[in-house]
Amino acid sequence: MLSKFIVSAFPKLLELSLWLIMIVSLIAGWGAGPGGLVWGVGGALVALIVAFIVCTIVFGALLTLLDIRQSLRTIESKQKTLT
Repeated sequence: MLSKFIVSAFPKLLELSLWLIMIVSLIAGWGAGPGGLVWGVGGALVALIVAFIVCTIVFGALLTLLDIRQSLRTIESKQKTLT
């Protein structure tokens, strides 16, 4: 029962962690510059782009596997209704 809960909660936790990484990178990028609005916005944009690329590399495979798993469940439910 616990294993099924973990498997069902994993996509939600992965999504939450991705959003948290993006928010933290935005805040860190804003504060990393020497000061001022232009440096803050520029640092925030650069940090968001870098965080997006890193998240794509690190979490992309996991998200692809979750999408395949969801597609297989959909196909399986459609097959059950046909038979």
